[in-house]
Amino acid sequence: MKSKPSLADYIYSDIATNLAENGEPPCRLTLSSIASHYGVSLSPVRTAVERLVADRLLKTLDNGRLAIGSRKKLPKAARLTNVRPPVNHEEVIRSDVIRQSLLGEDGFLRENWAADRYGIGRTALRPILSRLAGQGLIEQVPRRGWKVRPFDKDDLCAFIEVRELLELKALRLAQPELQEERLQELLEANQASDLMSPKSLDNNLHQYWISNCGNPYIQRFFQREAVYYRTLFDYAAPEASVVEQMADQHSRVLEALIDGNFREASAALKEHIQAQKPIVQALIAQLQESHSAGQAAS
Repeated sequence: MKSKPSLADYIYSDIATNLAENGEPPCRLTLSSIASHYGVSLSPVRTAVERLVADRLLKTLDNGRLAIGSRKKLPKAARLTNVRPPVNHEEVIRSDVIRQSLLGEDGFLRENWAADRYGIGRTALRPILSRLAGQGLIEQVPRRGWKVRPFDKDDLCAFIEVRELLELKALRLAQPELQEERLQELLEANQASDLMSPKSLDNNLHQYWISNCGNPYIQRFFQREAVYYRTLFDYAAPEASVVEQMADQHSRVLEALIDGNFREASAALKEHIQAQKPIVQALIAQLQESHSAGQAAS
């Protein structure tokens, strides 16, 4: 019996078809842009990209970036006809948990109930729940299930205050290690490929200076404490207007660093961090309005 196409199969087929028929990919050729385009994690994207490179539909440049490859015809392996994208259970469950968290609900997610609701076996469900726990969205309570972490606006304000202090410190410590070539790559990843294309958003600049700051305590904070809010911020910024706003903020930070204006870069980074608070608050208001409307209709 032939197995159903996986997420990686679907991404591989869709990109290959676009390259063969249109001569260009459906989105920017970065792992984060591809993951954002298909609404998936990086794992199936890496698998799909490896196959595309192996089939010469894409190629890896000397600087590690992806480009269109030499092959023009669509391989037989890429011909998936009338195939709908597989359900990414992890993304569906994560979205539901985030919505529940943002609504301030701290209920329990029980394995039997979740397996039935999402149509997934418990063996496949448990690793998903463990990864959500690693993202700070839920925590396991013995004999009770997985408890959703409720959003708290005071906690958000406290987090942003500490994040601002530590990330600005990380940027200052990492300044001697920052390479102009890498900064330029990050800048291009936050800009439109041409005047007619929308801007893309790449958040890797934050990790660049955090990983190069040399302070393990700062790094530990972002590895442990910042995961929950990083997940919320990524969820809260899907709209084109928000993406463009955040990409512009990223660009201002990076342009200032490339120009050697560290004071301007720090000011732009501070503005960017503070701007994430109203984005999350706007999403919460939208969810609450939708939730209230749904309850009134029922």
